[in-house]
Amino acid sequence: MEFSSVPLAAVGVHRGSKNTTSSWNKLRHFAAEQGYKHKEVYREYYIVNAPNPSEQWTTELQLPLQE
Repeated sequence: MEFSSVPLAAVGVHRGSKNTTSSWNKLRHFAAEQGYKHKEVYREYYIVNAPNPSEQWTTELQLPLQE
């Protein structure tokens, strides 16, 4: 799969369950601390997921930013 380009983004990795809320909140907080505003759209790229055990699940979080 190929994503359209994004000029600036904060990227993080979430490991474990489907609930990514805490990881997203940390990523948004980090971006704000660096002086960036995030766009309302975001991306989740599932690197490892079902049928693997949930403790192995790995999701890349991509938060497009604007200055």
